[in-house]
Amino acid sequence: MEKIKWPTKPPSLRSQVTTTLVLITLLLLTLPGAARAVSNQDCFDCHTPDLNAMAPDDRAEMVLPADDDFDAGHKQRVRWKDRTLEVDKESFAKSVHKDLDCTNCHADIDEVPHKAVLAAVDCGSCHTEIGALYHKSVHGKLVGKGNGKAAGCADCHGAHDILKAKDPNSRIAKKNVADTCGKCHLDDPAIAEKSSFATGLTPAILYQSSIHAQAIQRGNNSAATCNDCHESHSLLPMSDPASSIFKMNVSKTCGKCHYREASEYDESVHGVALGHGIFDSPSCNDCHGEHGVVATTDPRSSVYRATVSKVTCFSCHSQERIIRKYGLASKRFQTYEDSFHGLADMLGDTTVANCSSCHGIHNIFPSSDERSTVNQANLGKTCGSCHPKMSEGFAGRIHGEPSNSIGYRISRRNQVDLLFPHRRHARLYAVPQASSTGSRSSGSFSASARARAPICASTSTNA
Repeated sequence: MEKIKWPTKPPSLRSQVTTTLVLITLLLLTLPGAARAVSNQDCFDCHTPDLNAMAPDDRAEMVLPADDDFDAGHKQRVRWKDRTLEVDKESFAKSVHKDLDCTNCHADIDEVPHKAVLAAVDCGSCHTEIGALYHKSVHGKLVGKGNGKAAGCADCHGAHDILKAKDPNSRIAKKNVADTCGKCHLDDPAIAEKSSFATGLTPAILYQSSIHAQAIQRGNNSAATCNDCHESHSLLPMSDPASSIFKMNVSKTCGKCHYREASEYDESVHGVALGHGIFDSPSCNDCHGEHGVVATTDPRSSVYRATVSKVTCFSCHSQERIIRKYGLASKRFQTYEDSFHGLADMLGDTTVANCSSCHGIHNIFPSSDERSTVNQANLGKTCGSCHPKMSEGFAGRIHGEPSNSIGYRISRRNQVDLLFPHRRHARLYAVPQASSTGSRSSGSFSASARARAPICASTSTNA
């Protein structure tokens, strides 16, 4: 058997001193009254469900009196009065902060029992960049002014049960964000009233029925929710040029999802005008809406086929102020309304051409631009998309006065009396009936003409 060889050199002086200090420290910590760190278990032992049920006076006996000169600024978080004093140990163990000590956040606790009033938790002490953004935001500035109803970190993320954003149970999981924002912007009457419209509806209510909200409920996490448009920590008022919903930034915000449409818009007559600071020029939300955006095929949509000409385009292109200020062509809607397309549209034909059918949607250009769908060189292709068998020279001026474009004027009284059945290609043959003198009357139509269908863009009076 081999003999064990013991070290011949004694331990070094440094090693002996280190060992002695460790032993002394351990001994001191075991003495009565010795200071020690406050553990998480110390907090769990007190912050049980029973603590909520106790009378305030009984709870006061469990803590030390607050300092007389303590900064009362923490009291601005009024909504914290309604928060539970319980800290669920299991929820904390599942949270993103499970490896932290309670005192990492509640930094002014150095003994148990602690003082009755504690400093507000400063999440920015760890999350420095996010904290800086928040303090510049709408919420952060309101909190700084003492507004107790403005959202703080815990209002959105939670306190002792914070989960990662991708966790489906997180308050800020995609499908839960609208509900989290709605706790203030929908459930709090005072806040909801400030953001409500004349109809009594609020952005939060409108969003619930939107195409974005419905897509998220179906599991589409690519659809937009509140913070996709408004941002999260850097939420700014729409009047701030740095805001994601400032008018000149809206297409960029929408373009995060709708890249192709935003790119087309930015090059269009509307996008270029807005880029030059003309705020009368529409952006995405002026046409599509904001919180209540619905599918373009939904009759409630402001860009629905039967609505876009009469409501959306009309709202700008019939404003005398806009027309005069920017030198736009006048009476665009009136002349469209008096055209064959306009008549059929007025009578409920949802297949007839509207403004966007001819001018485009996001890619609208001046008619002088060779990219324009109503440029003279492109009219054949544009009209041909609805009239594939049209003859050469079929495409003509649409917005001209009816007396110039079709040779006669239809009285407004008779327009509403016409009932044009829907036929293939939606053709309308409007044939003036001959009067007793043999001339064409502009105010009446033959029975055979009424029996025939909607629509003809030809200037001929022959069927």
